[in-house]
Formats: sequence, structure tokens, C-alpha cells
Amino acid sequence: MSAESTTGPQSAWATTTGRRTLGAFGAALLTLASVALAVWPLTSVISAGRWSNQATTVALLIAATGLLVRRLAAGRRGRILLPLLAQIVMLVGSLTLLNFRDDAWLGVLPSPAVVSRALGVLTAAGLEVRNGAAPLESTPALAFSLALAVGILLIALDLLIIVARVPLLAGLCVAVVGALPSIIVPGDVNLFWFVLLSILILALLRLRIDERLAAGATPAVSDAPAPRPRARVTAMVGAATIVGTLLVAPALPVSATGLSFGGTMSLNPSLRLGEDLRRPAPAPALTLVTDATRAPYLRVATLSSFDGEVWHPDQTDSVALRTGFGAPQWSEEVATTTQRSSVRVTGISSTWLPVPYPATDIRGLDGVWRIMPSNRTVMTHGADAAGQTYTVDALDVSPTLEQVRAANAALPAPTTPEQEAANALLHALPEDLPPIVAQLAAEVTGNADNDYDRLAALQTWFRAGFRYSLETPVEEDFDGTGVEAVARFLEERSGYCIHFAGAFALMARALDMPTRIVVGYLPGRESEEKQDGKPIYVVSSDQLHSWPEVYFDGIGWVPFEPTATLGVPTRFSPAATSGNTASPDTPTATTAPSAAPGADSDVDRRDADAAGGAAAPLRTLNPLPVLLTVLGVLIAGVVPGLVRLVRRRVRIARAHRGDPEAAWAEVHDTLVDLGLPASAADTPRARGAALHAGRAVDAASIDELVRAVERTRFARHGYPPHEGPDLARALHTVRHDLLRSVSGRERMLAMVAPRSLLGRRAMAPALA
Repeated sequence: MSAESTTGPQSAWATTTGRRTLGAFGAALLTLASVALAVWPLTSVISAGRWSNQATTVALLIAATGLLVRRLAAGRRGRILLPLLAQIVMLVGSLTLLNFRDDAWLGVLPSPAVVSRALGVLTAAGLEVRNGAAPLESTPALAFSLALAVGILLIALDLLIIVARVPLLAGLCVAVVGALPSIIVPGDVNLFWFVLLSILILALLRLRIDERLAAGATPAVSDAPAPRPRARVTAMVGAATIVGTLLVAPALPVSATGLSFGGTMSLNPSLRLGEDLRRPAPAPALTLVTDATRAPYLRVATLSSFDGEVWHPDQTDSVALRTGFGAPQWSEEVATTTQRSSVRVTGISSTWLPVPYPATDIRGLDGVWRIMPSNRTVMTHGADAAGQTYTVDALDVSPTLEQVRAANAALPAPTTPEQEAANALLHALPEDLPPIVAQLAAEVTGNADNDYDRLAALQTWFRAGFRYSLETPVEEDFDGTGVEAVARFLEERSGYCIHFAGAFALMARALDMPTRIVVGYLPGRESEEKQDGKPIYVVSSDQLHSWPEVYFDGIGWVPFEPTATLGVPTRFSPAATSGNTASPDTPTATTAPSAAPGADSDVDRRDADAAGGAAAPLRTLNPLPVLLTVLGVLIAGVVPGLVRLVRRRVRIARAHRGDPEAAWAEVHDTLVDLGLPASAADTPRARGAALHAGRAVDAASIDELVRAVERTRFARHGYPPHEGPDLARALHTVRHDLLRSVSGRERMLAMVAPRSLLGRRAMAPALA
């Protein structure tokens, strides 16, 4: 019987028996597992709750719908379209029922009102993501948006895995979706997730979906069976992939603000600054020119809400920029001086604008910007701080020492329920606050008889008894802002700005004082360049900073600088002091922490560049993360090719010693690698004749291999082991002719992704 007569639909279906296939139920489970793995990392960005419950419900309903309709439509027209349409209908109906049933027709059919509300919810979710700090709360807007995204992802993976049968593309989608949270939010790399991802991709390549579930097309007639990859080879490739993942993943250059190898840095207004402060190469963030005696601190956002783990940026109502910054919070008796600063943002991408405090006017911005009057921060919903050049008028609010000592650290009496809630937020302490916080606050401030002196004592205590370090929190495993991290910081007495600011704010609240935390930038370093006779200050990315503020009645928000070795502590001059001069016993008159070099004896010159002192040499980029990333890519790309090369060399050596089966196996795998017919139904003679006729393979060489194989298989007295003729030369000639008969693309794919190792049916659709 000829080879041609054995090929056909029945033959093609028969080849599937060599490997385990997945039926409809197994395929649905594989798709669900892929979605679950892709979505799992989101739990580090958004707290589990309503969104995870809703996403799970929607995913299960869509998967069940696809499974049911695919079974009902088996053997009928529309096998592709009907499951897809049914899944889309289920996605829309389930989301409508879960979120907008009051406005929907019959509770599940979206009406125009539902569409309008859905668009508004999506917009609100976008704002929560852009303006919030991880981990975000599971709000209704985020729950709807994420459930919608999960549903779309499941439908897409269902099409890629079951219908299109492109497993590599499906695995890539899972990897991209799952990697996004680790790019956006800092933290330890989840090695377990990377290992599971590697296993999933290998499973997608190894397992075959029953072709009767696929796009409805008739199984492709092939004169070659799907070669069954040996378990040993599959294990080698899988082990190499997982080992490469474990080596490379921990060293990926990931931070809170995204990947950065220079250029613009995306700024997230949260207290997760550790990764950014530890960047190997600081880059210019912005420049400014000011008519003040020294460069001001620049605030980006304020954080008033603390849930025990994370300080969250304020979400108060905003007004149009033209409306202004609102009424002053200081009384007329407090002296003020207007200072003007021109800022040019060069290396920050953010929806929040760095401005001095308290700003009173701003000009020159492109796009639509808004003001939060309660904290005088500036933000936008559709523009970007990157590339903006603007001028800000701000006040230097300078109460006297007598005024600030006479004022109470207390908020004005609320006049509305909203104000009462906002006031409570500024005093709130978590229920699980460690006792050490209140105990130390009482001990440190016990000798003071007014609120300012209590806070000044706290400030001095931190600056004198603690050490600034970016590494201690990492080494001691408390690199965060939660109550446990604060307790560890108070015990270790070493950390960086978020620890100082967070501990100070909680200790002040324990003394019943309203506090909040500011995220922004230290004053820049004075450069040699000038503009209109004024020095240009350069603020770099490593000058990200946070500091606490306390509200004083009649004075407003007063910032403090507890961080050791950075800036200058907040101090006030007595009314009798003239000219704002200062002596060692007379503190500087200022309500804003300053970074004037040499103004404070406890400024550590090790951090002079971050503290606004003389410019220090920039640290060079650590090449190790980049090199390891490149190494990981190379490992993933070359391992299959290397394994195939080793196998080929072994077979050639065996062919040289007279092993016809090794030579013939290499011919077969070469055909598979090149995507050429290699049917198991072919006899050696039929295949040899077909290769000579169809691929112009050298007749003498292929005939030599065919005769050797036939004698070994069929002769009464075959060749004794390793005593046959040298077949290496003939094998080389046949391989050379086969490679020459295909395109350069096919030769490259055969070298990089050999289908004889990875499985012909798994690789061919993805590489075609």
C-alpha cells in the first residue's frame, strides 16, 4: 500500500492517539487555569474582595457557557461563531446583573442608562488607579472594570488555545498580564508565580486540544504523524526554562515607578519610595529657578488616610485651576512673604504636579489641571507633568516662636458632616497599633508643655538617635509603611524617609494631633548655570522624599523634618529676633524644612547630594540586572536549539560508526524541523524516492541510507552493531540538500525552535 493511500482524515485522527488529548472539559479547565495565573499577581495591587469574587463568577460563567454551546454545536454550522457569541452575551449579561440590574431591561439586558453608567464607572476606575497607591481598595468601580477585563481575557485565551491553537501566543498573553503588577508595584519577586508560568507554558506546548473542538475546520491531512517528544527532552527543556526563570527573575530591574533605564520616570504618589531611592543611577527629574534665598521643597501629593498597612493619597474634591487655591489657613497676624519659582519638569511622568507650599497662583501649564484646595496640590485627569514649564507663586509663612507655641495642634471645629469625617481621618489610628508607638511618644515629649515643643522634641529625638539607611529595612525585612514596619523601625532605629515620616505621624496622632504625610522632592542642588542672574537648581530622581505635617490652629499645616541627615529641622525665631538671623541657640525662622548646606550640625555629609549640599558624583548604572535579563532571554531562546544540536551530533557519531537507525532518525527529525512531510506510514524506500523526486536530494546518498536501513530491518542477517558502513557522509549530504530546499525562514525556525523536540502540532500553528 502506498504512503498516499494511508493518509487521510482517519489517519490524521489516528495520529492523535500517540499523545494524550484534552476534551472539551479539559480545554475549559486549561483556559481557566491560564486566566487564574494571569490575574493572580493583581492581588498585590488591589486587595482581594469584591473584584476577585466578581471576576471569579464571571470567568466561571463564561467558561461554562463556552463548554455547553461548543458541545451543543458539535457537527453543526457555526461551530466557531456560536460559542464566541454566547460567551460575549454571557459576559455582558452577568456584568449587567451584578452591577447595573436596577437600570437594565429585565435585570440583565443593558439599556442606554446602563451603558452611560458603565462608561462613568470605567472612568472612575481609571482615576482610582492613576491617583491611588497600592494596594488599592476593592471599590465597585474597580470590581466592574477588572471583571470586564478578566472576561475579555478568558474569551481571548479560549480562542487562542481551543480555536486557533496558538499556545505560544496564549502563554505570552498570560505572561504579559501577570507581569504588569510587578512592574508597577515594588516588592519581592514572586518566584513561585514564575515557576507556575513556566509549567503552564510547557503544558500548553505539550498537551494537544482535541481537534474536534477547534475552529470547526476539518483536521489537516498530513503525511506525517505528530512526533511524540521524548519525556527526557521535554524534562530538559522544562528544567532549563525554570532554572533560567529562577536566576533572572529576582534581578529584574523593576521598581515602584516602572522599568527605567534612563529617560522619564513615572511617579506614583505613594510612600513606596524604597525602590526608586535605591535606583543605581539617579537622573534629573526637574529644574527650577526661584527668587527665594534657598530652593523650596516641592510637594506632589499629601496622604492623610492610613489603614494600618499603607498611607493613601487624598481623594478630596478638586476645583478648576482658575478657581484658585482657596482661603488661607493662617491668620493675618502671621507674617508671609511671596516667593516666585519657575519649574521645568524634565524627567517625571505624573498626573500630579510638583509645586512649592503653600502655592497661591500657577501659570503656564498645558492641558487641564485641577487643584485640591484642602492640601493645595495640583493634579490632572488627562494631561501629564512631563515636559511642563510653569511659574508658581507661593508664600513663606513665618509665624514667630511665640505664635506657634501659643497655638494648639488642633483642627477647626467642623461645620458639616463631610468636614467631621475629614477631621476624623487626620486623627485616626489603626486598631492594631503596636503599644511601642504611644509609649515612646509619651516618653519623648513628657517634659514639653505645649504642642509645638512636643513635636520639636520628637523631631530632635529622631534626628539625633536614628540612622538614615536605604539598606537596613531590606536586610531586616521591614521595607514598608505598615504598623509592623513602624514598630521594627523604632526598634532598629535605622531606615529612610518613609519610616521617619510614618513613625512621626503616628506618634503625633497618638498625642491627639492631626497629621498627614507629604510626598515630594527635597530642594535641588545648585548648578553652575544661571537664568536672569539666579542659579538654576537641579532636582534628581534620588531626591524623592516624604515628610510629616501637623495642623496648628491659626497657622495651618506646619511641616517637620525628622529624617536624620536630610534637610534642616523646622524651627521658629522669637519675635525679638531681627533679620531672621540664627545662632546655634536660635533656630531659623521657617515653617518649611530647608536644605541649606551647613545649616545643621547633624547633616551627614555622606548624603550631601540628597540633602541639597554640594553635587556628588553620580553613581553608575549597575549592569548586572541588564546582563541577567539578556542572559535569561538568551537561555529561553537557545536551549531547544542546543538540545537539538547535541542530539544531532550524537546521531552523526553513531552513523559514522555504522548505525543506520540513528542516521534514519536524524533524517526524519530534520524533515519535521523543516516542516516537511515525514509520515510514519512511509517505507524507507518510498520516503527516499519522494525526497529525491520532490526535494532534489542526492540519489546516491539517500539510496545508501535506505539500503542500510532496509538491511538492518528486513534482512535475515543485518549489520552487526557498529560494524556497518560509515553513513555520516551520506547523512551530511542528505541534510544539506534538505536545508537547501526550504526557505531561510524555515531553516532559522528549525534551528531556534526545532519541532522534533517541541512537538509539531504544538509549534506549527504558533510559528506559521
